[in-house]
Amino acid sequence: MGFDEITNILYLLLQGMGVGIAASITVGPVAVLCIQRTLSKSRRSGFASGLGVACADTLMAIFAMLFSSILQRSIEANRLILSVVSGIIVVIVGVYIFLQNPVTQIRRNRVGKTTLWRDFASMFGITLTNFIYVIPYIMIFFTMFKVSTLGVTDVGSLFGGLLTIAGFLGGAVTWWFALTFLLNLFRHRFRPRHMLTINHVAGIVIAIDGFSSCGKSTFAKAIARRLGYIFIDTGAMYRAVTLYALEHGAIRSGMVDEEAVVRLLPDICIDFRFNPERGASDIYVDGDRVEGKIRTIEVSNCVSAVSSICEVRAKLVAMQQQMGRRRGVVMDGRDIGTTVFPDAELKIFMTARPSVRARRRYDELRAKGDEVSYEEILQNVLSRDKADMTRAISPLRKADDAVVLDNSCMTVAEQMEWFEKEFRRAIGDGR
Repeated sequence: MGFDEITNILYLLLQGMGVGIAASITVGPVAVLCIQRTLSKSRRSGFASGLGVACADTLMAIFAMLFSSILQRSIEANRLILSVVSGIIVVIVGVYIFLQNPVTQIRRNRVGKTTLWRDFASMFGITLTNFIYVIPYIMIFFTMFKVSTLGVTDVGSLFGGLLTIAGFLGGAVTWWFALTFLLNLFRHRFRPRHMLTINHVAGIVIAIDGFSSCGKSTFAKAIARRLGYIFIDTGAMYRAVTLYALEHGAIRSGMVDEEAVVRLLPDICIDFRFNPERGASDIYVDGDRVEGKIRTIEVSNCVSAVSSICEVRAKLVAMQQQMGRRRGVVMDGRDIGTTVFPDAELKIFMTARPSVRARRRYDELRAKGDEVSYEEILQNVLSRDKADMTRAISPLRKADDAVVLDNSCMTVAEQMEWFEKEFRRAIGDGR
């Protein structure tokens, strides 16, 4: 092989690399996805994701070269005009691609329990779904870089085309690996505030289960505010159904008429609305705010019986799953990690001594002006525990992969410090 042949091979490889790098630089949404993978999980995850994008782009580059060969005569006859027009189109299409809102795709890009193969495959698939404008986009770059077309009947042209494609793959891989390496090198600069922002966009599901009066709702609300996530108070939803049943005669003298409660279900409309004064969401039933009414001792004494009705659980679980599909949510309840979202990326099981929980509940109710006794509250806590753990449908239990938080002697600040460590573990930070 002579010097001219070696020079020509290197030229074709570098020409393909130029197109590969240029095409990769201008794909904004997938770049954000790879950045999120690198910062949320690990360098290896970023490399696998970038390789998936590079391979998908290379596959589309082959089709782009084949289409270019079909249009070869027209391209050669009007190369100067096409180069000018292509330059303008590259700028317009490049800006359009870069400014695409990647949030929808990012929300599908789970940051939790995934393998490197799934990282590669998901990015490969996401990139291929954009073939309609990526293939013509790469064809434009081929025209601008004056890349030789792929002649299937000419062995020399075929070999040159394959070299160009190999160069394209090398250029794309080089760009994504370099981007991942630099992000990993400076990843400490993204901790911790920026990391939380990235994962707010990416969205994981945080499931919090545990005994009554453990402070699950307070804890979950603090997490939601910290991460910018949506808080869904599932316990409040069961209390809302209980309140509705009380007001409509389905519960009398503490006795629950299950058939009457089931008949009421189609008429109940439950939603959450943000309250700027509290900085949190309030629960509404049929358009009426019931945040205070659902916390009374009368509702507390009946909520376990109502929540054990299978039709009630089926309706509310479906509602909760629908709310959680947007991801980036925090849910607390009794069966979130075991039934509602068994695949949640982070599951927390909260507990505390019964005496501590009774004291917290007593102080809360007294602060609201309710006349209750500590002994009454303690008995309610113990009976709730027994009812929750022994009910036939979705009994209260710790999920196998849940982490336990006993907050009997912990302040809110200490609980949040504990959570931040678990959150980092869940997103694969490891710091």
